[in-house]
Amino acid sequence: MNKELKIALAIIAVALVICLGVSAGAFLVARQFVIPTSTDDPAQAARLGHQIVDYTLPPGFREQQASNAFGYKMVMIGMGTSISEAMVITLMEFPAWQGMGQEGLPDQFGQMDEEDSELDLGTVTTQTVMIRGRRVTLKTSESAEQDELAYRQAWCSFSSKGGSTVMIMAGGTKDAWDQKALDAFLASIR
Repeated sequence: MNKELKIALAIIAVALVICLGVSAGAFLVARQFVIPTSTDDPAQAARLGHQIVDYTLPPGFREQQASNAFGYKMVMIGMGTSISEAMVITLMEFPAWQGMGQEGLPDQFGQMDEEDSELDLGTVTTQTVMIRGRRVTLKTSESAEQDELAYRQAWCSFSSKGGSTVMIMAGGTKDAWDQKALDAFLASIR
């Protein structure tokens, strides 16, 4: 084999290795930020939830669904086999690159709810809770209905382990509402 052929094969081999490396890197980036992923596997949902914050589940609750798309992470935590059976706690993380501050998020969310005529939610209580050693405003709203359609929700936001904004929203019918479970979950966040 002559010297020029060896050099050409070496250049091709190096180029191939670089192309494979770039392709693998692009795939990993795309998988994390571009390709939406969703799961109803409790173990995978738990892993994603604990990437957002560390917490302890209230008795009887488990991670039921999760998604990770475009840097947004969301985990739905509920009791039983179906999300519709009981109060659901939703843990959401907004990507840091979005620049969404936590201070105004509950107010923005509350304004959207007040404009939603289907649920007709009004603020019932606003209280201060401690999450990760900081005071956080927890807002609770409920619909005016007094029947099986009566709905209650609570929400707050705070900083994640990585400094991005995390929002917790709990929702369910008034009959299925479990304030002790919500309080225990919020108190367990570290």
